Amino acid sequence: PMIFVIEIEGIEYIAMPSFSPLSDMLEPDFQVSSLYVVELEIIEPVLFGCTDLTYLEYWNYNASTASITSPDFIANLDDGSCQNLIISGCIDPIAANYNVLVNVNDNVCDYYGCTDSTYLEYWNYNPITLQNFPLNNIATIDDGSCLNLINIGCTDINSFNYSVEFNVSDNESCIDVIEGCTDTTAFNYNPLANTDYDGLLCISIIEGCVNYLAFNYNPLANTDNDDCCLIEGCMDETAFNYDSSVCYDNETCIANIYGCTDPTAFNYNLVANTDDSSCLSYIFGCLDNSACNFNVEVNASDGTCIYADIYYNCDGICLNDDDGDGVCDELEISGCTDTTAFNYDSLATDDNESCVTFISGCTDDTAFNYNTDANTDDESCCFVSGCTASASFNYNTSACFDDGSCIEVIYGCTNPSMWNYDSNANSDDSSCIPFIYG
Repeated sequence: PMIFVIEIEGIEYIAMPSFSPLSDMLEPDFQVSSLYVVELEIIEPVLFGCTDLTYLEYWNYNASTASITSPDFIANLDDGSCQNLIISGCIDPIAANYNVLVNVNDNVCDYYGCTDSTYLEYWNYNPITLQNFPLNNIATIDDGSCLNLINIGCTDINSFNYSVEFNVSDNESCIDVIEGCTDTTAFNYNPLANTDYDGLLCISIIEGCVNYLAFNYNPLANTDNDDCCLIEGCMDETAFNYDSSVCYDNETCIANIYGCTDPTAFNYNLVANTDDSSCLSYIFGCLDNSACNFNVEVNASDGTCIYADIYYNCDGICLNDDDGDGVCDELEISGCTDTTAFNYDSLATDDNESCVTFISGCTDDTAFNYNTDANTDDESCCFVSGCTASASFNYNTSACFDDGSCIEVIYGCTNPSMWNYDSNANSDDSSCIPFIYG
């Protein structure tokens, strides 16, 4: 189309003309060929620049990023500045489709690599954290580098569902370890547990009575078998103290002991616990068959038994009396029955011809005049010996037994300092003469 540039008050504007045939114009101001401009419509101020959007100069171009953005203004009048035709493409030198002539990045680069997102090599893989991150450049041309299939799971070694087979972490799927018994048949089965170390945490069910107050309480039991017994006693039906209500035998059974259980009866049995109708009434009297008044009907002694004297019968007659002297043989005493004899025995009942005549003398064998034949002491015993001759030099008035020690009296001078001293003299006769010197 034809446009006009007009200046109004120093500012250039673009104007669009309206044309009419020359025949319609009375006073044509402009003439273009056979048409005349009827009027000019001012459109907008003139903006010079590149008006071809296929050129870089049309756009707001950033050479560092090879990108174009909307221009600050859109030129409406081309000034011939369109120089560089836009060439879109990949500007990444490592891309398979990199073009050095490209001046506008279309972000459509092709890269060699693993193109299967199910493999680790497709991703930016961190082997430390076991995490995948999107690659800056996703491969579009497979180069056969896909090697390790992705295995997503829990990689927390402390979790229950951890597995060394997982190579990509999905720790949101991790399950905490809950220790406990997982065996549904065990006593301590825990439906929430997931770890029991091959049954090490399980406890087998042991049935029994778990009531510690019961007599049959089983300290090893962990599962009650509804068989607890709270009544103890004797369960032996043949025992004296059998109790049908008892459920636990406490070994207190007492055997039946039959006998008379009447404490007023003669044959009351303190040990008996079961009466056998054998009770007898008391019959008092003497029940010793060796007594003179023994009564065979008596069953209880009343202390009235009468006994014959020893060696006699109940009639007072000797049981044994060989000599018929009325003295029982067992009571006979042999001895001297002569009242005038030295050894007369008043208790003797049978004389045994042992009578001895009295012999007086000293009977003390420690006396000097002891008489072995004497049997009757006459108080003549002598215990002082010495010279009993009154005419002897050593006569002892106290001696009663002469021991043969008498010494004859020899008179003379007994003073050894005298002139007539006599060494043989033992009795001084006052005849001593002193020495007279001259």
